[in-house]
Amino acid sequence: SGSSKASGARCAFRVSRETFLACVAMACRWQLCLRLCFLIVASALALECPHPDYHKAQALLWACEGGRQDGKVQIYQGRPATIIIPANLSGLSMKLDAMVGLSISISETGSKKIILQVNDSQNESLAWGPGLFTLTRYPSRQGKKALLKYDGNTAVSLTVALSFDASTGDTQVHVDSILDYTGVTSSPCPQAPVGCSKYDPVIAEHAASTWSCWAQQAYMNE
Repeated sequence: SGSSKASGARCAFRVSRETFLACVAMACRWQLCLRLCFLIVASALALECPHPDYHKAQALLWACEGGRQDGKVQIYQGRPATIIIPANLSGLSMKLDAMVGLSISISETGSKKIILQVNDSQNESLAWGPGLFTLTRYPSRQGKKALLKYDGNTAVSLTVALSFDASTGDTQVHVDSILDYTGVTSSPCPQAPVGCSKYDPVIAEHAASTWSCWAQQAYMNE
């Protein structure tokens, strides 16, 4: 049944988490590399879509209970990457780290109304709804980091579009992201994290075909 599947998924995640954290304790007790400890913690806390019924449909996933999540976003030249922030999310803090400066646009997912749009070097502060958006940039070891915060509760779903300047000469940019948020108000909490979708082989085949056509056009001269 659906309830037993949900319970099984949650149980599997809990056991995996405990196993990983036990490995962390053991590794640190043996004075192994601290970096190894951090990698194990990140793996334990990573959100995943329950297999085999769900697949990852968005760049980043969101849990009802909130917390801290790491993720990666890939941006291609002339093709902005999008991050969907769910409605009723509170306490958002999003760190975006890349080798180049990122142009950032925030809009309402449904109406497409633009809330914030800045180039790859701007800082910004803007009131929206019950809270305040702040965007701060600073240097990082990888290159340039942007910190996006919203101190209210998102009344609607938001779309964050990320792009970079073609003058950099890059064809693609990797973005490391760290999310901190209080939680997503949803009753009942969905079986899978927000950002997962039921697996549909027809849709999957169409997505693969679309990407393949784009890749052939983008790199036909290389």
